[in-house]
Amino acid sequence: SIGGAAVPGFPPPDDECLHKFIFDKPFLLALASKGPNTTNSQFFITTVKTRWLDTKHAIFGKVLDGFEVVKALESLGTASGKPSNLVTIVNCGIIDV
Repeated sequence: SIGGAAVPGFPPPDDECLHKFIFDKPFLLALASKGPNTTNSQFFITTVKTRWLDTKHAIFGKVLDGFEVVKALESLGTASGKPSNLVTIVNCGIIDV
C-alpha cells in the first residue's frame, strides 16, 4: 500500500514471501516493512546494493529511466532523514512494460 491504500495491480506483500526479495542492485523500488503482518505506507528507492535489506522489505519495481533524478534526490538527503530542500514528485504513475 502507498498512502494507506493498495497499489493497483500489486497485492500487499505476504510476510511468507519476504525471503524472496534480494537487494542485489541499485535502483530498486520497495515497500518499507515494520515487521510481520504490517504494511507501511512508505516506499524507498535504493541507490546502491543494499544486501542488509534482503528479506526485510518487499521489492515491487525498479527505476527504468531517470537515474540522474534519483541521484539528485539522494544528494538532498541528510543524516536526520529530512531532505535539505523541499522535494515534490509530480506527473508520476505506473507504466506498462
